[in-house]
Amino acid sequence: MQSYYFIARFMIIAMFATQLILLSLQVSALRRHGDRCFKLLSIASAAGAVYTTLCAPAYFLEVTLPTTVFLTTVAMIPGAATLIIGVWGTASLFRSYDQLAKRANNSVARSDP
Repeated sequence: MQSYYFIARFMIIAMFATQLILLSLQVSALRRHGDRCFKLLSIASAAGAVYTTLCAPAYFLEVTLPTTVFLTTVAMIPGAATLIIGVWGTASLFRSYDQLAKRANNSVARSDP
């Protein structure tokens, strides 16, 4: 049982760190490019960080079962937002890339003699 909590704690920390790294990359891309997809992905990553923060007390603190159930239930809101907005942002990124690739191909085709 002890190894389960070690692994669970490690995963919570790793998930939180990953969300923060992704968030910083997405905010940086948003500043450079201003594309809506990076705003959506940033929101999804921020919601993911909130989700892991709300789930963490069950693994790091001695909390009662009702508290764990409450935090887990509340965590479902940012958790669902992470899933929905993350997929939306990824689809938006793919559409944006597709448009960019089409413009690049058109530009190359026009410059050929």
